[in-house]
Amino acid sequence: TDADRQWLCAWEVHYLEDPATRGGSALAELKKFKGLHAYTKAYDVSAKESFDKALGSLELGDAGPLQRDVTANCMVE
Repeated sequence: TDADRQWLCAWEVHYLEDPATRGGSALAELKKFKGLHAYTKAYDVSAKESFDKALGSLELGDAGPLQRDVTANCMVE
């Protein structure tokens, strides 16, 4: 679960650093999180809903929920 979360944070930060050029490829990678252990086994329903909402917002061009997740859950230097 920790490794999955680190992977997710890395892709979230990658997206946020340059959404204009990295957005499409990063979004494709972020969608893969739904197949990883953290999402399928460790996340509760509310955590899954939150992640799904963030993905949906990204698809609409709104990175706000993603930024909030990074701020709250990722160690960014």
